[in-house]
Amino acid sequence: DHTIDYTYSGVLSIPERVRFLGHRFTVTAVRDGAFDFYYERNGTKRTCQISSVRIPSSVITIGECSFRECHNMTSVQFEGESSLQSIGSSAFYYTGLRSFALPASVVSLGTSTFESSSALSDVVFEGDGINVLPNRCFAFTGLRDLSFLAGSVSSLGDYCFRGASLASADIPAHIGRMGAGVFRECRVMEHSAFAEGCPITEIPSETFMECTSLQYYDFAPWVNSIELDSFRDSGLLELYVPTTLTYLGEGAFRSCENLVDVTFAEGHGLLELMPSVFRDCDELTELTVPDSVRVIGENALSGCERLETFVMPASLEKIAAFALSDCLSLVSVVFQSDARYVASASSSFYHDNVLESVVFWDKRCDSLMFPSSLPTYYCTVSYYASKAAVGVTPLSRFVV
Repeated sequence: DHTIDYTYSGVLSIPERVRFLGHRFTVTAVRDGAFDFYYERNGTKRTCQISSVRIPSSVITIGECSFRECHNMTSVQFEGESSLQSIGSSAFYYTGLRSFALPASVVSLGTSTFESSSALSDVVFEGDGINVLPNRCFAFTGLRDLSFLAGSVSSLGDYCFRGASLASADIPAHIGRMGAGVFRECRVMEHSAFAEGCPITEIPSETFMECTSLQYYDFAPWVNSIELDSFRDSGLLELYVPTTLTYLGEGAFRSCENLVDVTFAEGHGLLELMPSVFRDCDELTELTVPDSVRVIGENALSGCERLETFVMPASLEKIAAFALSDCLSLVSVVFQSDARYVASASSSFYHDNVLESVVFWDKRCDSLMFPSSLPTYYCTVSYYASKAAVGVTPLSRFVV
């Protein structure tokens, strides 16, 4: 049975000692779900109305969900020299906290510790005992930058700062690991960079996904890989890919709707445009990829509706299915090698809702530009009524 007075709205002082059955006990823990919300039998949700809490120095553990959804709680005060060592998962989830000082004795935080406490803008580490910020620890909080991180913190868990109010995210040199989506949905973030000496060599999946205010990003010279959906749906306007960045993961820049310019450094050694890497980048009008590229992956440039010109790299060996489909403005494709030896799916240039040519690469198409030294009689243009019919039976076919 619940023994909490859910109508109480004042300051909650947890006693250091309690008497029970004639014996005195020292309070060392706030149990799991101690002041968590609950549902009455009629379905009414009840949450604690406490405005602040005082925790005695004897408490070693704050349990999981112990103050979850205490929306009116704006502060936590630790009395004396705190002995607190661990704070459980979701302990302060969706509270009204504005600031929080982690006692020097704390060595462990649970997942989603402060998640959705949107007013939380000031966090202080009083010691160096915490090494890991777990998954979603500060997601959807009001934190503005990472300057509060203690030097002992070396790992940022998955979605650690997702949806936070970070205006900038300069990652210090003592961070050696980042999980997926650490800064995803940080919609006001305009700047992020790795500090000199930071050992991280890849940008993990979804790191800057949906960071709509992030317009420019300079890659540190030691970063060599961008993983799945890293910058998807971000606000990038321009992209410069240095030679040190040798892997662009699937969907890395997908749906960057404001991206107008992509430049690869001279001599870049990229081997493959991964599937969906630039898919739905609506503002791209032209793109020249490095001559080293051998494969253009499935949907790599699909939906780039303003793409007018595309130069195929000299070393190209394969164009995957729907690689340049739905590029409704595409008028010029230039091959720098013999197109007869490029393997391609019949749907590579398919356009939704528009009856267009689908090219078989053992044939040749007169709507494409080829080196003048190549003959023009290898072309077959096939027209299909729908996407589902691609590769089956064309409505018509003619040979050029």
